[in-house]
Amino acid sequence: MIRDGQGFFPLQIVPQFCNLCGVPSDDIQARMDAVERLTNLFRMERFVYLTISTMSLAILLTSAAVLLINRSAGTIELTGLFGSSGLITYSTGRLLTMWNQALQLLAGEVKR
Repeated sequence: MIRDGQGFFPLQIVPQFCNLCGVPSDDIQARMDAVERLTNLFRMERFVYLTISTMSLAILLTSAAVLLINRSAGTIELTGLFGSSGLITYSTGRLLTMWNQALQLLAGEVKR
């Protein structure tokens, strides 16, 4: 159960959302509970993607610093730049996909 100020969304936005969509508040509450269960279920996956993004950002910044200091780009530095930026793009895309699906579930736009 989502209590005030906890969970996926604070309860202050629920009445506003219900009024905008014309959806009964009981239905919105059930959807919010489903979204909270899904986010708890995939907590480890989100943590892994965030860890990969953080490590990739560190590699990207380190590679950029080495390039600036050495003033030359070797295979290792370029691999660090392009590889880490690709990992950041992929993991951020997966995180955004998960949040998009959760918001679609909340809005009732899930295609069955």
